[in-house]
Amino acid sequence: MSPSLVADLASLFKLRIGIAIALSALGGLAIQPGPLPEARRIAALALAVLLASAAAGAFNHYVERDLDARMPRTRN
Repeated sequence: MSPSLVADLASLFKLRIGIAIALSALGGLAIQPGPLPEARRIAALALAVLLASAAAGAFNHYVERDLDARMPRTRN
């Protein structure tokens, strides 16, 4: 993959925000009472939250495309 494609995908899926949300989910898991789940379940939670956030970011880009074209900040 070219660096520009990776940058475009990171922007489309809003990966910086998605990673922050996934880390928040893991933080919530860390402070819950009782023992931690096994590592594969923790990884599955982080991946599921990251993918859900990426899907929401892409959906937002699609739904807001007409408004984004008119706003100077998001025009390009």
